[in-house]
Amino acid sequence: MGCSARAYELGRMGFSAIIGVIYSVYPKAGNSVLGKWSFWLYNIGLPILLLSMFMAQIKGLLGFAHIFTFTGGTALAIGVILVIINIYLNVHESTAYNSNNKSS
Repeated sequence: MGCSARAYELGRMGFSAIIGVIYSVYPKAGNSVLGKWSFWLYNIGLPILLLSMFMAQIKGLLGFAHIFTFTGGTALAIGVILVIINIYLNVHESTAYNSNNKSS
Protein backbone atom coordinates (compact mmCIF):
# COMPACT_ATOMS: atom_id res chain seq x y z
CA MET A 1 0.00 0.00 0.00
CA GLY A 2 1.45 3.34 -1.03
CA CYS A 3 1.85 6.34 1.18
CA SER A 4 -0.99 8.24 -0.46
CA ALA A 5 -3.36 5.28 -0.05
CA ARG A 6 -2.57 5.13 3.67
CA ALA A 7 -3.15 8.85 4.04
CA TYR A 8 -6.47 8.51 2.21
CA GLU A 9 -7.59 5.69 4.51
CA LEU A 10 -6.64 7.66 7.63
CA GLY A 11 -8.51 10.70 6.31
CA ARG A 12 -11.58 8.62 5.50
CA MET A 13 -11.58 6.95 8.91
CA GLY A 14 -11.09 10.32 10.61
CA PHE A 15 -13.99 11.88 8.71
CA SER A 16 -16.24 8.91 9.45
CA ALA A 17 -15.33 9.04 13.13
CA ILE A 18 -16.02 12.76 13.39
CA ILE A 19 -19.41 12.37 11.72
CA GLY A 20 -20.20 9.41 13.99
CA VAL A 21 -19.43 11.47 17.08
CA ILE A 22 -21.51 14.41 15.82
CA TYR A 23 -24.46 12.17 15.01
CA SER A 24 -24.17 10.49 18.45
CA VAL A 25 -24.09 13.75 20.36
CA TYR A 26 -26.80 15.32 18.18
CA PRO A 27 -29.24 12.48 17.45
CA LYS A 28 -31.64 14.84 15.66
CA ALA A 29 -29.01 15.28 12.94
CA GLY A 30 -28.40 11.54 12.65
CA ASN A 31 -32.09 10.66 12.45
CA SER A 32 -33.01 13.33 9.92
CA VAL A 33 -33.63 12.58 6.24
CA LEU A 34 -30.39 14.40 5.37
CA GLY A 35 -28.52 12.26 7.88
CA LYS A 36 -29.80 9.03 6.36
CA TRP A 37 -29.15 10.15 2.77
CA SER A 38 -25.65 11.35 3.59
CA PHE A 39 -24.88 8.07 5.37
CA TRP A 40 -25.95 5.90 2.44
CA LEU A 41 -24.42 8.03 -0.29
CA TYR A 42 -21.09 8.19 1.55
CA ASN A 43 -21.00 4.48 2.41
CA ILE A 44 -22.05 3.32 -1.06
CA GLY A 45 -19.83 5.80 -2.92
CA LEU A 46 -16.67 5.02 -0.97
CA PRO A 47 -16.30 1.31 -1.87
CA ILE A 48 -17.13 2.08 -5.50
CA LEU A 49 -14.42 4.76 -5.53
CA LEU A 50 -11.90 2.42 -3.87
CA LEU A 51 -12.76 -0.30 -6.40
CA SER A 52 -12.03 2.12 -9.23
CA MET A 53 -8.64 2.91 -7.69
CA PHE A 54 -7.86 -0.81 -7.70
CA MET A 55 -9.14 -1.24 -11.26
CA ALA A 56 -6.99 1.64 -12.51
CA GLN A 57 -3.90 -0.40 -11.63
CA ILE A 58 -4.89 -3.26 -13.98
CA LYS A 59 -3.95 -2.87 -17.63
CA GLY A 60 -6.94 -2.73 -19.93
CA LEU A 61 -9.40 -1.67 -17.22
CA LEU A 62 -8.48 2.01 -17.02
CA GLY A 63 -11.28 3.15 -19.34
CA PHE A 64 -13.81 1.02 -17.48
CA ALA A 65 -12.48 2.22 -14.11
CA HIS A 66 -13.41 5.81 -14.94
CA ILE A 67 -17.10 4.88 -14.81
CA PHE A 68 -16.64 3.69 -11.23
CA THR A 69 -14.48 6.71 -10.39
CA PHE A 70 -17.12 9.19 -11.51
CA THR A 71 -20.01 7.24 -9.95
CA GLY A 72 -18.33 6.60 -6.60
CA GLY A 73 -16.72 10.01 -6.41
CA THR A 74 -19.98 11.78 -7.17
CA ALA A 75 -21.90 9.77 -4.56
CA LEU A 76 -19.16 10.38 -2.00
CA ALA A 77 -19.02 14.12 -2.73
CA ILE A 78 -22.80 14.51 -2.53
CA GLY A 79 -22.74 12.58 0.78
CA VAL A 80 -20.12 14.93 2.22
CA ILE A 81 -22.06 17.99 1.03
CA LEU A 82 -25.23 16.62 2.64
CA VAL A 83 -23.32 16.06 5.91
CA ILE A 84 -22.24 19.70 5.90
CA ILE A 85 -25.77 20.91 5.17
CA ASN A 86 -27.18 18.56 7.83
CA ILE A 87 -24.76 19.85 10.46
CA TYR A 88 -25.60 23.44 9.57
CA LEU A 89 -29.36 22.82 9.81
CA ASN A 90 -29.66 20.33 12.69
CA VAL A 91 -26.74 20.74 15.07
CA HIS A 92 -27.67 23.18 17.82
CA GLU A 93 -26.89 23.24 21.51
CA SER A 94 -30.54 22.65 22.37
CA THR A 95 -30.62 19.37 20.40
CA ALA A 96 -27.56 17.84 22.08
CA TYR A 97 -27.92 14.43 23.74
CA ASN A 98 -27.40 15.74 27.30
CA SER A 99 -28.68 19.28 26.88
CA ASN A 100 -31.31 18.81 29.61
CA ASN A 101 -28.77 17.58 32.18
CA LYS A 102 -26.53 20.65 32.23
CA SER A 103 -25.20 21.79 35.56
CA SER A 104 -25.26 25.54 36.13
